[in-house]
Amino acid sequence: WGGLRRLERLDLWGNALRTLPPELDDLPNLQALELAGNPIEALPPRCEQLVYQRQLCKSKDERQKLIKRALKTRRAVLNAYQNELLANQYLPDGRSTASGKEERGLTTLPKESGLLDTDDIVF
Repeated sequence: WGGLRRLERLDLWGNALRTLPPELDDLPNLQALELAGNPIEALPPRCEQLVYQRQLCKSKDERQKLIKRALKTRRAVLNAYQNELLANQYLPDGRSTASGKEERGLTTLPKESGLLDTDDIVF
């Protein structure tokens, strides 16, 4: 990865990756990381903090805990397109975030879900 220090966008879509190598820390100019279609179970510390990224794209196969963690950093744009994990979240009062339609993916994300604070998130 050392020869890719000027890399700004990395698209790892659809590779069935469960983890990412810690060498991603060696990409100081990385601004966008596309991880859709990967059942990611863990991110390197620098990716978790999203310090060097402007955009962390996640979707369908991502784990809910990684989505929550990324949203809490409030330093990146998170693409949750077609994310089935967020489609049926339940609120503390037992209500579901799903709309009941046959749509796939995220339909609503109420503030009560505790998944984000929209004051610092760019959609």
